[in-house]
Amino acid sequence: AGLLFALFVFQLWLHATRTSATIDEPTHLLAGYRHLVCGDFTINREHPPLLKLVAALPLLAMQVQDPLGPCGAMMRSPHAVGLDADGTFVLANGIDRVVLPARAAAMLFSLALAALVFAAARQMFGPAEGLIALAVVAFEPTLIAHGSLVTNDMALTATLFATIFALHRYRLRPSTARLVLIGIAAGLTLASKH
Repeated sequence: AGLLFALFVFQLWLHATRTSATIDEPTHLLAGYRHLVCGDFTINREHPPLLKLVAALPLLAMQVQDPLGPCGAMMRSPHAVGLDADGTFVLANGIDRVVLPARAAAMLFSLALAALVFAAARQMFGPAEGLIALAVVAFEPTLIAHGSLVTNDMALTATLFATIFALHRYRLRPSTARLVLIGIAAGLTLASKH
């Protein structure tokens, strides 16, 4: 299991370091950064903030130039932010310098999914089946391709799977703690994507 996790991490990192930023990643990064630093949720309101917040966390340890200026410098509507602000944000701070740490943070959702799939398959079917399920996750091209990007896809996949697995565990043996876990997982799912 450890080897499969390591291979999955290696493939995610290889993909993250060898692909250019997608069209969504700069927008999510700027929005997440403004969420964390300013409490400004006017940028990129089409998606809930969970992935954006997690991906932008590494940026807090850096000196980052914000093209929108200091927090609260001006009031604006959500549509007043120029279409180029997100691109300017990434270019002004160095594409690899901000995108790679953000992608590393976003990979946490992929690793959580791998751990949950392994645990679910192992619990439902046995240890060998858990390893097979983990191997499928670790070598699935779609999961590798999306697993290291700053997009909402893997955040939604991991949190939705966590909710379903929590429901399954509650059905087997109902308890207050398991019901609370369902609520937490469902809340994270709703915070991942509309």
